[in-house]
Amino acid sequence: QLWQNCTNLRSLKQIHAFMVVNGLMSDLSVVGELIYSASLSVPGALKYAHKLFDDIPKLNASICNHVMRGSAQSLKP
Repeated sequence: QLWQNCTNLRSLKQIHAFMVVNGLMSDLSVVGELIYSASLSVPGALKYAHKLFDDIPKLNASICNHVMRGSAQSLKP
C-alpha cells in the first residue's frame, strides 16, 4: 500500500493529490488509511489529518477513531 512508505508530510500530500486526481477520495477505506497515516504514522501531520477529516463528506467510526487517537497521543492536539 502506497502510504506505508509515507514518512513525511510532503509525501503524504503527494499521495493525497494522487488520490484526488484518480477519484479515490470516495473510497472510505482508502481515505481512512490516508487519515490513519496523517494522524498516527507521519510525524507532524496531525493538523493535516484534521483538514482531511473536515473535508470528508461522509465519515465512519474508523476514521473518527483514527483522528481521536492521533489527537489523544499528540503533544499538541
